[in-house]
Amino acid sequence: MEELQTFMGTVRIYVDGRVQPFKAVPLPLRSRCFSVDMRWLLRVKAPENRPCHIACLLELEQGLKQESFVETGERLALISFVSEGRKLSLSTIGDVPQRKYLYPENGLEVILNDEAEEEVYFVAAGKMMLQGEDGIETWLAADVDSILAGGSMDCR
Repeated sequence: MEELQTFMGTVRIYVDGRVQPFKAVPLPLRSRCFSVDMRWLLRVKAPENRPCHIACLLELEQGLKQESFVETGERLALISFVSEGRKLSLSTIGDVPQRKYLYPENGLEVILNDEAEEEVYFVAAGKMMLQGEDGIETWLAADVDSILAGGSMDCR
């Protein structure tokens, strides 16, 4: 697959500036912590040359107005987009040594200097509960620990 269609636009992965095919794996949409409209794991093969740049970018639907903001956490690199009461979050595993994380206004980029054979990104999207609310559900649905634990983390 070379693109993932969302309500905000198209998600593509670029390796060193070129569109790269990726494997998209659907993830559960609901747990005790969240309920979202879409949730995907995207796997892309990393090239052998280092350093390399791997970016997961959102190409917005024409005319759609949105705002973006970074929402990082422990072991989490995440950027979110909000438009018309809906939120979309793109994330990857954060705090990895020998990696640099960049946040262009339309996505998330990782500069790999390690020996990783692939990079993984997560996409989660849904309606915000209240206008202006922080949209915690998409954050939890895109949280690395939640995904690695099968979406069964303790929500408190």
